[in-house]
Amino acid sequence: MPTEGPQAVGSRLRGAVAGLLVAGAITAVLGGLGVVAPLECQLLDARIRAFPVPVDPQIAIIDLDQQSLARRGEWPWRRGVHAELIRKLTAWGARLIVFDVLFIGPSGRSEDDAALASAIRAVEPGRVVLASVWGGAGVGSDGVVRPQLDTPLAELQAAHGSADFSLDRDGAVRYAPPLQREDEPGLAFAALERLEPENSAQALRRWGAGGAVLPLSGGPQAYPTVSYANVLDGVLDARIDPDFGSTGVRERDYASFFRDRVVFVGASDRTLHDVFTTA
Repeated sequence: MPTEGPQAVGSRLRGAVAGLLVAGAITAVLGGLGVVAPLECQLLDARIRAFPVPVDPQIAIIDLDQQSLARRGEWPWRRGVHAELIRKLTAWGARLIVFDVLFIGPSGRSEDDAALASAIRAVEPGRVVLASVWGGAGVGSDGVVRPQLDTPLAELQAAHGSADFSLDRDGAVRYAPPLQREDEPGLAFAALERLEPENSAQALRRWGAGGAVLPLSGGPQAYPTVSYANVLDGVLDARIDPDFGSTGVRERDYASFFRDRVVFVGASDRTLHDVFTTA
């Protein structure tokens, strides 16, 4: 396959940077005309694509995908299932487990709530982070209407961060504020606080005002992504788990895969309405 020499690559890079600078100047001029918002989004997307950040090798994703729902039943699952996942990941040495899943209020099955609470208590404190959400408004004792934060069931005794986010005018998600209303951390920032307190303080100083721009790290499944049902059942699927399928890893090797990983648990199945456009 033909490749470009260093001079050609350098020339293309300088051209791309110059183009972005010119586009930025145009944006500044158009700002006074009130037509800048869509163009700003396009320029930000171009910048993110031109300067992607490296994929962090310690992060992995467990996906509530279509296959998982087909095998394990429709949503919501019993909380005992999530307790099972926490026990497995803990035994395999996961460094941090972050659920982009809501466990607000009792589930109606006390035994499942107790199983989830027990699984979280068995982990080193702060090593499981759950999602909170701003559910609406509530009237305080002073009669003032304020945003109401719905936090995970109290008996779970886990760290939490808000899974809320804002959409730009074109419906895309581009920013992640470290702190949200009333100093509730965003979910990702809550995870960073537990992993690297010094870096979280630095991130807050840098991005506290407007929020960090979400970078583009490769493409779809740039991070190792494993079907939730596959993890629970020990089933390996090369289509869903390319890393495992191509290297012949078996269930006994999940321990080596998840050891010291930061594991995010979230959903890609569209029926769960948690799929959004990014840059």
